[in-house]
Amino acid sequence: MTRIKTRALFGAVLIASAVALTAQVPPRDQAGPASTGTAEISGSVLTAAEPAQPVRRAVVALVRSGTEDARTTISDERGQYVFASLPAGRYTLSAKKDSMLFIEYGAVRFGQPGSAIVLTDGQRFVAKPMTLTPGGVVAGRVTDRNGRGISNLLVRASGVVVVGGERRERATSVFSATTNAHGEYRIFGLLPGEYVVHASAPAAVETAVTPAELAWATRPEGPAPPPGRPLSLASTMFPGTVDANAAQIIALVIGEQRVDLDFRLQSVPVARVTVNVTGLDGLPARGGTLTQTPKRSNPFAVVGINRAPVAGSHVFTGVTPGEYVYVVRGDSRPVDAMGRPVGAAETAQILWALAEATVAGEDITIDLRLRPALSVSGRIDFQSASGAAQPDSSRVSVRVDRLDPGGGNGGGTARADGTFTVNGLIPGASQIGASISGEASTRWFVSSAMFGGVDLLDEPLQVGTADASNIVITFTDSRTQIAGTLTDAAGQPAPLYILLFPVDREYWKGGSRRIAFARANDAGRYEINGFPPGQYYLCALTEIDTQLLFAPAYLDQLQPAAIKIAFGEGEKKTQNLQIGR
Repeated sequence: MTRIKTRALFGAVLIASAVALTAQVPPRDQAGPASTGTAEISGSVLTAAEPAQPVRRAVVALVRSGTEDARTTISDERGQYVFASLPAGRYTLSAKKDSMLFIEYGAVRFGQPGSAIVLTDGQRFVAKPMTLTPGGVVAGRVTDRNGRGISNLLVRASGVVVVGGERRERATSVFSATTNAHGEYRIFGLLPGEYVVHASAPAAVETAVTPAELAWATRPEGPAPPPGRPLSLASTMFPGTVDANAAQIIALVIGEQRVDLDFRLQSVPVARVTVNVTGLDGLPARGGTLTQTPKRSNPFAVVGINRAPVAGSHVFTGVTPGEYVYVVRGDSRPVDAMGRPVGAAETAQILWALAEATVAGEDITIDLRLRPALSVSGRIDFQSASGAAQPDSSRVSVRVDRLDPGGGNGGGTARADGTFTVNGLIPGASQIGASISGEASTRWFVSSAMFGGVDLLDEPLQVGTADASNIVITFTDSRTQIAGTLTDAAGQPAPLYILLFPVDREYWKGGSRRIAFARANDAGRYEINGFPPGQYYLCALTEIDTQLLFAPAYLDQLQPAAIKIAFGEGEKKTQNLQIGR
């Protein structure tokens, strides 16, 4: 078995020999026997600092794999714990306490999976001490523009990752706290890493007092001057900015405390956006839904999607500066006095309208006119490697989801002759998908969706001003598969992650079906299914960040630690991996 050393930067591990065999599918985990037995696990929880001290009242958890058998206990004054009367089996052990970092037994570092403990009947297993380290702390005070502390304000410390030059929130590393009566916050238990600290502003609009108003108030001669622009507190990032790219990144090492992060919520001018909607006949439209959606979302600000019923005209108030998409969806049915559609939706013509607008603190008006929605059509094809009979095409569902802001999705069911039509679509980049129901769903899988020489499973469908037809969606009963075992240097199961990604960099992009991962189970087995044929890299990782998986810069650094492996149509291979040292 060959080993390859890897870079520790991403925890990429190893590699071993490959044998072109049909991989065995690991058995399903079954509920275990009763949770009593004769085995025992004992150990202690200590501080990581030297000299190590016992951690009192730490919560120690023990879970038996494949069962609902989960137990907890509290460490005593000496930091010790005991789990008695345990049945034989595989166990995972962990410890945590208050603001200290959670740790799994056997983990190399924080945030990584640990190693399993295998018990036999009557065994007395003494675990090595688990060490707890204080988490990082960020603290400060949030004030308004007059320097007054803002109470009951949600403040977050969000892990940040840069993908394609854009900052994004690391969803697995978000910590929060609420300000007290003085506007003070304290967020603890943070993992080492980089963070953006930001506060979500309350939904409140106030009017700025202009110098002219102040002058008139002291000497009220003549008519009162016009009021100032309405302002709203904006979601603000430390050190006091509404621009995600201008936010200061706070880098924390283990246990570091930053308690000087004071900032002021920013006020931004808000506007009224009036949207007028007319129907096919040019008269004010009634019925349907009008949606206001941010075109580009700030990853550290809460900017919601606003919806309103269509009633000729609607005014969105308190709109903060930014780029927005306004979309109307409805149909040709008349409505009653309450605005409810009258008649059958199946026979109605689906209508839409869309416009983009930039809001910069001044009131604007947008005119939208409804038009008929578009459709796409094609046929379903089945290709069997085993000569199996084709399933019923009417069990196939096809869906088209618009990727651009504002939504606009549609779905339909194929006909018995294999043809399909999806109605109600809005122009824009869209993703097409298909599935089959019933028993056939365990055997038949989508392999391609071809249109104009392009596989729409790899590239978005550009719904344009005209209907798209002649799309061919192919199902197959033969799927590629990579499976095997992952072990450490001592030959023990290593429950880490296995990543598969294509050699062709063209597919290193968001949503690629050619990038897939799985985590080895407690027995060290892993399995990845259903990727297209071609050449791939395969490596193991101590941790997976799904927000980086499609970033070329990330995959570039994994490539030297990976092996290359090729797959034909429906080919299955076994690849056993061993962690290199």
